[in-house]
Amino acid sequence: MKKGLFVALIMIMTMTVFASQMYVVGEVFSQTWSGYCLEARTGIGDLYDAFDFVVPMIWEGDGEHPSPQYSEREAVYGVGGLPHAQFQGSSDVIGSGTNMLPAYTTQYDNFVNIDSPFLIDLEMNIVGTDLELTAYVEVTGTVTTTDLNKLLFFLTYDYGPDYSCSVQRYEEFDFALTTLGATETFVTTFAIAPGWDLANVRGISMIQKMDGTVGNYPIHQAAIVGYPLSAPNPIANQEMELNETLTFDLTDFFYYLGDPVAATLTVQSSDPTIVEAELDGTDLNITSFGNGGNVQIDVMGEHAGYNAVSSFFAYVVNPNDHYVVILDLDPTSTGATLQAAIESYYFMGDVFVTNDINVYQLDDRADAVFVLLGVSDNNYVLTATEAGPLATYLDNGGNVYMEGGDTWAYDPQTSAHAYFNITGLVDGSADLSTVTGADFFDGMTWSYTGENNYIDHLAPVAPAVSIFSNTTVGYDCGIAYDSGIYKTIGTSFEITGLGGTNTLDEAVSGIIDFFGIAGVPLLPPTNLAVDLITGLFSWEAPIVDEITGYDVYLDGVLLGNTVDLEWMFTDLINGTVYEAGVVAVYDTGYSDLATLEFTYEGTGAGNNIIATTELIGNYPNPFNPETTISFSLNPEDAEDAELIIFNSKGQKIKTF
Repeated sequence: MKKGLFVALIMIMTMTVFASQMYVVGEVFSQTWSGYCLEARTGIGDLYDAFDFVVPMIWEGDGEHPSPQYSEREAVYGVGGLPHAQFQGSSDVIGSGTNMLPAYTTQYDNFVNIDSPFLIDLEMNIVGTDLELTAYVEVTGTVTTTDLNKLLFFLTYDYGPDYSCSVQRYEEFDFALTTLGATETFVTTFAIAPGWDLANVRGISMIQKMDGTVGNYPIHQAAIVGYPLSAPNPIANQEMELNETLTFDLTDFFYYLGDPVAATLTVQSSDPTIVEAELDGTDLNITSFGNGGNVQIDVMGEHAGYNAVSSFFAYVVNPNDHYVVILDLDPTSTGATLQAAIESYYFMGDVFVTNDINVYQLDDRADAVFVLLGVSDNNYVLTATEAGPLATYLDNGGNVYMEGGDTWAYDPQTSAHAYFNITGLVDGSADLSTVTGADFFDGMTWSYTGENNYIDHLAPVAPAVSIFSNTTVGYDCGIAYDSGIYKTIGTSFEITGLGGTNTLDEAVSGIIDFFGIAGVPLLPPTNLAVDLITGLFSWEAPIVDEITGYDVYLDGVLLGNTVDLEWMFTDLINGTVYEAGVVAVYDTGYSDLATLEFTYEGTGAGNNIIATTELIGNYPNPFNPETTISFSLNPEDAEDAELIIFNSKGQKIKTF
């Protein structure tokens, strides 16, 4: 590769479509006057996020960024009413609703398993100020010789959630390959529009039959490729330990922009209070200051008119941390309510609420994940991208609770669903008013006041068991499964809607107990006391055995750690008000800070010298092999003072 300010920039990214795998093209036609087009545009973006073999396109007939050849493409498919979505050139979905993903998923399923007669390798290159697309095509199956086929190139641009794949460039070529094994290469170039961020550009190539009838122009194969503007994450496993500094040389970070030494580099952190990122020449220094979720580091590069942003994540960890993650994807959020209930029964660590599965690491520190998908019409469809980390987490011995009114019997099933041993029987209706417990909830009954629409009917796949049922109508709505490696609970209602005879807390407590993650309550020390003359701070231990020590504070400043039940404050000033504090340290975390305010009454400025000489005592007593002896000493007695230790027989052991 050539580098420098004035040479052509060339970067190659290759995407291969396997011979038997069909990529499914979904084309949405949109005009600003049709308010229903928004749901269609969002739906095609959701389909792209949910499945691996989707080529999404939005044809804009007007607005801020109209698509070239819109009228011609519209005529090919006989577009009348809007919104209109055409799949694989031969099947359409006309009209819209609040959630188009299910209808578009049906179209995807109709085509994705059809073998394609073509293989396409698609490359996107930057050459000078243009984007170059190169399609390498091979015939891998039977092609009807009477087909008038064309090879088409497109560029789409992501203008945001409403226009995630807007068609902005178009070119076509005659295509005549029909013999098995025959190959041909097609190349075109497109100008890069001013202000385009190359990270939002997608190149598309497709082979389409162009002698069909209106609305039936089958697409034989397609390919999609993006421009790779993110460099690999330089942080191993994207994890940093607390108070760690890492340094990385950015000399080759943006290699495709030319020589980074001559480029302009800037950097920023999404939360500098947790992770700070600074540039020192071409060195990137990353320092961690506090535990937290994923902090995004953005490195920006500009060179020869091209801009790039490489984003990666740093997750600051404490090896002793434990936590529960609530993945709240419900459009009508219930995460905060569930968080409060879990915190009452989970003592191993913190409970976090997020709508991004990548924020908290799903490893052995994550004791459980609660996934909230909502109930129709306010429901969320779990994507393959979100399901993958959940499946991996369960393979490694995790615990997952997942609720959703449509996720078991109506929505597409993901890799994560198979871990629950649940069969979704019926899409259900709005008939859930009472929930009856079974198995470890046997004898409990709740009234239900959560969202209530299309509640899926469930059945356990042995050895999974039913734990919640609608006995009035006669179906199960909650299933628990212990595989011996991982544990899951799946429900078709919102658990925060439970109340009445039994409570939400009782339901949450049962789930926590089933997962086996309650842990030891992180209770603080009790009965704090300070000797106002000597400054001796003492406390009693909580009634638990898992304490490893105590952190001692004075006026909010950590002084140190001790395994004893006392600490001698020094350098106190007579008449000054202080706040003593102590935290119990457990294997699994820290208790709350217990505090006590006191006014020091010892004499002497800047120390704890008092007017009398006194032996305060020692702890423990008797002792073996060591003890701590506390005493006070008047300065006038200091020169002649002795400390003598006797054994239990009255024999002198040592003199100080």
